[in-house]
Amino acid sequence: MKATGRTGSESSAVLLAVCAGSVLTPLMGTMMSLALPHIAADFDAGARSLAMVNTAFLIASVVFMVPAARLASIYGMKRASLAGLAAVIATAVLSAYSPSMEFLLAMRFLMGAGSSVLAVTGIAMLSTVYPLNRRGWAIGVYTAVMYTGFALGPALGGAVSDLAGWRVLFLLTVPVSVISVFFFLRFRGEINPMKGEDSDLRGAVLWMTSILVLMCGVANATDLLGAALIPIGSVMLTVTVFILRRTEHPVLEIDMFRTVMFRRSSLAALLYYASVSSVTFFMALYLQSIGGLTATEAGILMMLQPMVQVLLTTSVGSVSDRMRDRRILPTAGVALTAVGSAMMMSIGTGSSLPYTASVLLIFGLGMALFSAPNTSTIMSSVPDRYQGEASGTVCLVRQAGMMASMGIATVFVSAFMGSMDTLDPSNYGEFLGALHATFAVCLAMCIAAATFSWFRE
Repeated sequence: MKATGRTGSESSAVLLAVCAGSVLTPLMGTMMSLALPHIAADFDAGARSLAMVNTAFLIASVVFMVPAARLASIYGMKRASLAGLAAVIATAVLSAYSPSMEFLLAMRFLMGAGSSVLAVTGIAMLSTVYPLNRRGWAIGVYTAVMYTGFALGPALGGAVSDLAGWRVLFLLTVPVSVISVFFFLRFRGEINPMKGEDSDLRGAVLWMTSILVLMCGVANATDLLGAALIPIGSVMLTVTVFILRRTEHPVLEIDMFRTVMFRRSSLAALLYYASVSSVTFFMALYLQSIGGLTATEAGILMMLQPMVQVLLTTSVGSVSDRMRDRRILPTAGVALTAVGSAMMMSIGTGSSLPYTASVLLIFGLGMALFSAPNTSTIMSSVPDRYQGEASGTVCLVRQAGMMASMGIATVFVSAFMGSMDTLDPSNYGEFLGALHATFAVCLAMCIAAATFSWFRE
């Protein structure tokens, strides 16, 4: 369905709806981090169960993205978004009244599935209702709102957990979801570029199973079973892709990847998010241990990175709309991230707060330059009928990159420290060794991402 057929009020309704939805995923993912001690106290949960609170949400969001994009393109993106919001509201309320840790983890998994629908429909709907010369701006606004969720999530999670308890965090997502529902209902039309096509149930099951095995392996890479699941999942995924290539209407249109710009832009995104997503993990630990800051002080300092992204992303998206060579901004963003990775490799026990603040600012600027322009390029490189699946690919490579980044960090922490049960002056050297090794790999991935970004045509 063409963007030119939409009125300004309809386009605005879609933008407001998907922006309200876009803030939910980062909020639901990051708010829980500082609530984990309270959850542990309520359920007498161990470290592995607590880690699964966020991991279950993230894995589900990755597993369901591609099938969700396909179904949304067939049955309607507005309809799919409303179903996703209904799932988020229901699981949020049920999570708030969880009687056990097992029940909470099940709800977090289902919540991740619901949020995956919102993630894949948002960018696709914006790319459909906004013309090419406004698409970068619209995606920039969407991305800026999403970064706002990342910025506010940890602080909100800590404050609300302390004042009202962790269960209230889930209820906070309900009014945001209702706002999104309201604006979706203001949009009178529907967007279903693949209406009437087969949903490819077999391909969906194969895809979800192989991604689930692979992501479980990445999440548990330091265990023998987890390490074994990575090659098993990779083989399963390869076989699945082989089958999809021979399916008339596959759950994922492999033909999209024959477009050089789409393929290389997606690879650049995967490598980029794999290189940048462990910054928060390491910086939070560094600032509260070696840096000597309280959790509140560290949280305020770490807001520098997402706030730079929030302030600049919309403007960068608008600038990218007017640029003839769309390689420049995202490649510059990757280059800045490479500089930040190199600076992380030199962080030590004597590094000053201004130095660490400058590292966070550089990472924030790099992501602001990369995200919206690269996403706009990906969405513009495929026909209208593939917008839903292209949006699913954008979200998939971002989430998979985040999982890979944390997997790499976990492997090096395990190799250098054994575990993160204690972090004190006796093992600061080992912690810094893990940090430096991780960002050496991140620097190499940045170089590869910059190569794909510049030579994307």
